[in-house]
Amino acid sequence: MVWLSPNIVKADLIKYEPVSKPPQMTGSTPTPDDKHESLLWAMNAAALGYYSQGRYEEAESGFRKMLEISDILLGEKHPTSTLLMGNFAWFCYNRGRWIEAESLLETIVKLRRELGLEEDLDSLAFMANLGMLYTEQARYDKAETVLVKVLEERRRLLGEAHEATLCSISDLAILYTAQDRFKEGEILFGKTIELGRLLLDEDHPTILSFVNRQALLYRNQDRNDEAEKLLTQVLDTRRNKLGEDDPETLQTMNDLGVLYARQDRVSDAESLLTKALEARRIKLGEEHPDTLESSHELGVLCTNQSRYEEAEPLLLKSFEGRTERLRANHPATLDSADRLVQLYEGWGKTEKAEQWRAKLPDEKRFKQ
Repeated sequence: MVWLSPNIVKADLIKYEPVSKPPQMTGSTPTPDDKHESLLWAMNAAALGYYSQGRYEEAESGFRKMLEISDILLGEKHPTSTLLMGNFAWFCYNRGRWIEAESLLETIVKLRRELGLEEDLDSLAFMANLGMLYTEQARYDKAETVLVKVLEERRRLLGEAHEATLCSISDLAILYTAQDRFKEGEILFGKTIELGRLLLDEDHPTILSFVNRQALLYRNQDRNDEAEKLLTQVLDTRRNKLGEDDPETLQTMNDLGVLYARQDRVSDAESLLTKALEARRIKLGEEHPDTLESSHELGVLCTNQSRYEEAEPLLLKSFEGRTERLRANHPATLDSADRLVQLYEGWGKTEKAEQWRAKLPDEKRFKQ
């Protein structure tokens, strides 16, 4: 029997770009606060420069020093301080430190609410990303509360036919997909893509994200032909526009590889999943959740082929990394543990299978 991954949805989470330019100075003669903010924005630019060069330790050191000085010069509860903190949240997310990013975003949203900026567009962007992190963490009730509020406010402030509003509709659709609320999700995806194509080019990154998400909804309903058509289109476009090793390209490559595995197209699946894993190791690092996702999916494919010696290190790596990066009770972490039960059962290592079964919640402790 071929074991299929559960409907865990990778959701193109953090969509905002880091803030790289300071706001306009408040007067013709710079005030002390203006001078302080100029210094902080210069530090921010330096940290972003290190990041763009792949000098991640120096970038993190720069962000942390910037926030320390910001606390001293402006205080934590200052609009500029929250924007700079948001850039560090962006850094943490992109480095695969999602729990840390979530904590930072919660703090930012709280501070901006206390500053009376809850309905500010920057605040809504932070809330949207927090809602998507809740979705990824399977905290669906909290996610829906936040995402519905953001959508309502963006509709009020920007109107329906605006890219940010459409992103909010798509965010809700991916939440509904994760909850198997497919009919609701499909209606919303149809709306975002229809309106999005009136506003943006067919190959615009936002349209490609919407289409990739819609393909996952189809895949999770076993509408494989429809999913394959969309994923193939997105992969070809992302390869041409972004390059083979761009994180978005690699996400679509991984998604299509999982689809091929479900269709028993083993050679095609293995080729894409191996490429995605190798590139993510180089681009994102061994411990990034996206790298762990590829390790997991390739391990599942090897297990289904009775290639247990190849599957074991891949699944162990994904379990260990997900435990650290996503929490022990995250659905993806539990899925990795469940796959290890299946691996050892298929391999005839009953004692090890039972050891791993003991790590699962009671409702998942059954023999497949």
